[in-house]
Amino acid sequence: MTPLKEEHSRPESLTKEDSSWKLYRECRKIRDTKTVYYLLIISLFVFSFINLSSFMSVEETISRLKGVSENLLTTSITILGFSLAAYSIFATLSDKDLLIFMHNTKHPDYVHSYLKVAHFTFIKNIYDILLLAALAFFCSQSIPILSALNNSSHLDDDKLLLFISIILTVIQSVFIVLFDITKSFVYNVFQSVLTATRWHKQDKP
Repeated sequence: MTPLKEEHSRPESLTKEDSSWKLYRECRKIRDTKTVYYLLIISLFVFSFINLSSFMSVEETISRLKGVSENLLTTSITILGFSLAAYSIFATLSDKDLLIFMHNTKHPDYVHSYLKVAHFTFIKNIYDILLLAALAFFCSQSIPILSALNNSSHLDDDKLLLFISIILTVIQSVFIVLFDITKSFVYNVFQSVLTATRWHKQDKP
């Protein structure tokens, strides 16, 4: 096990992130897996093909966008609630001796300890879900504007249809990303429980 640098091993380093922005900034340093990028790229191509070859009217595309946005918002908020509950249980029931041991051990891929990286990973997933929920909310609120643009005689229908189809493709692809984030969160919970059990089963340092 690699020891931490002195600046990261002090007790006050545990509360260094004293604002939501500082916490978010540190969480963004946790690298995403390549899977989420592959899924996003593949989803963009697949949904682009589906939406552009379905020959829907502008009204039908707006209606589909409204439905997908509302579903994404509802699903994101539901998963966010379960994620917050799971993280609260994890943080409450974790063995304090194990947490201290994790704090004193440097993570091989980051400057922080295993403890902070584990918590940053949980919080990053929660932040990501929150951002997706916000995106879905703003998209659902833009439906009246898109409908008004459709009723305007100054805009070309083909260009408006292409614009709305692009937004629809992005939202549909984000839905797939949400599933991958959820999968990662489930794995993190599983790994945390099994790591704590293994630590207790072996001789404590």
